[in-house]
Amino acid sequence: SQKNGLASEGVGTTYSNTSSKPNRLARTSSYQSKRVQVLRWRREQSKLEEAASAHKEEHAKIRDVGISAALSSDTEESIVVWVNELREEGVPVSTKMLTLKACELASDANVKGFEASDKWVNGFKRRHRFSLRAPTRQG
Repeated sequence: SQKNGLASEGVGTTYSNTSSKPNRLARTSSYQSKRVQVLRWRREQSKLEEAASAHKEEHAKIRDVGISAALSSDTEESIVVWVNELREEGVPVSTKMLTLKACELASDANVKGFEASDKWVNGFKRRHRFSLRAPTRQG
């Protein structure tokens, strides 16, 4: 039957001019990329296990040269102690002070290529549950 010039069709009607191939290709492509990733993990299994068991400061040996430099846990802990000492004395610790201290300790520890970037500072604050706030004035 027709209503308003359109043919009414049942629920099970199939349309020959549409194709499900794009959806099927998208699913296949997604599956394929996951499969490739799993195969890469299997191929590099020993390297991944070594990285997982290594201490943080040893990760630099696993990365390609120039990718990143990390401070040791002991060095980061000494920064935490320094921040807490300043806070106990009532000295506000700025982001600039934190970056300068981190660079100084990295230099002392002979960590090459370390930069106390904004990303590093944010990660440090998150790891040690610090919140550095800008001083406010009232008046």
